Amino acid sequence: MAYFNDNSYREQISPKETLCRSYMEQAREAREQNNDLPSKEEFYYLTEAAKLRAELAKLSVGEARAYQMKKLAELKARREEIAKYLDPEGYARVVEKNKQAAEDKKNAEHSGSGAGTHNISKKNGDGVSEEDVKSWFAEKPKHGFADVAGMKGLVQRLSNCALGAQWNKVKFYLKMPTVHTYFFYGLPGCGKTFIANAFAHELMNENYTYMTLTGGKIMSSKVGIAEKTIERVFEEAKKHAPCILFIDEIDGVCADRNDDNTPQYARSLTTSFLTGYNSLKDFDGKVIFIAATNYPELVDSAMLDRAELIYVEIPDQEARCHSFQLKYSEIFQLEEGFSYMEMAERTDGYNYRDLDRLEEHLKDKIFTYLRENYTDEESALNAIQNGEFTLTREVFEEAIAAYEPTPKDKEKEAMQKWRERVSRNR
Repeated sequence: MAYFNDNSYREQISPKETLCRSYMEQAREAREQNNDLPSKEEFYYLTEAAKLRAELAKLSVGEARAYQMKKLAELKARREEIAKYLDPEGYARVVEKNKQAAEDKKNAEHSGSGAGTHNISKKNGDGVSEEDVKSWFAEKPKHGFADVAGMKGLVQRLSNCALGAQWNKVKFYLKMPTVHTYFFYGLPGCGKTFIANAFAHELMNENYTYMTLTGGKIMSSKVGIAEKTIERVFEEAKKHAPCILFIDEIDGVCADRNDDNTPQYARSLTTSFLTGYNSLKDFDGKVIFIAATNYPELVDSAMLDRAELIYVEIPDQEARCHSFQLKYSEIFQLEEGFSYMEMAERTDGYNYRDLDRLEEHLKDKIFTYLRENYTDEESALNAIQNGEFTLTREVFEEAIAAYEPTPKDKEKEAMQKWRERVSRNR
């Protein structure tokens, strides 16, 4: 495959290729989580991957361009299949609309009229369904701050907000804002969503409503719905105040308008999002807005300027130790001389997703051991409950050997460069 050899070209290609593959991996995970069926989330991730493939194709020539165009065609085909599955009638309408638009354009070229454009805009969107709105409201998360491993500074900051939720007279006297904005950013798997849910758990004890959406939910497969969805989201947050509004993957709906590679429809979506967010600032009720992303460099600077930026790091040794203790202390005991801190030392560089996947390997090995060493299920269960069975260092090492954590060096480097650039500009 013939790519250019100059470093500047490679520097442009490499991060986009990495991000594209990341979106494709998230699309695969979304399908797995949906029992191997298509979903709006999968469609969103494939859409983002397709945008990057299109950019890569523009940057490439020769065989490299042919390769990127082939991959782009594959992504478009997968998106069409999902669109047909999720909304067959809507897909048929879009196909018919495109046919009509092509015909109108052809007629306009002959007649010089602008009828085609008028017809397209007239038919955009069917509105936001009440079923979709209902899905934005979440039940109270099962875990709170007591279940968070590490993140002491962040937990303290959010705890102060939660504890002061009812001190309305003092806040009014001090002229404190009723709307708070937190922007969580960090590498994938560092616990951004987990801490947001823990925060919601604490505030729902104070009668807050919890709304949570992802960029994938907002990016609807139907034409023209995303902007209406955004407008409705902020309306519902104000309507149901006191409310926590959590938007995960905000880079999908608030893309950087200063980036030449951001398409026009994404710029329009960003403008709609910022307009909706700004409406909170003129609102007298209590709304806590939380955004999260793995890719802060893709988010519009106007959003970054409006939020308190909070870097959520991957778990350090103390956090990993706490995580192991939370997960395992009530399930089984460790053999004498083996500790949770030693487990933490052996998992340097793991994020929370790595720890979850390691847990699957570890429990599989424990299950196998119990089946091989106990004659029936009841005696095995008694052994693990009364401490006859203990987790040994040997079994833990076997689980470590069976799992390879996801590579993070490139993502860490890109995140560090972005943080340094933001620090210099502040």
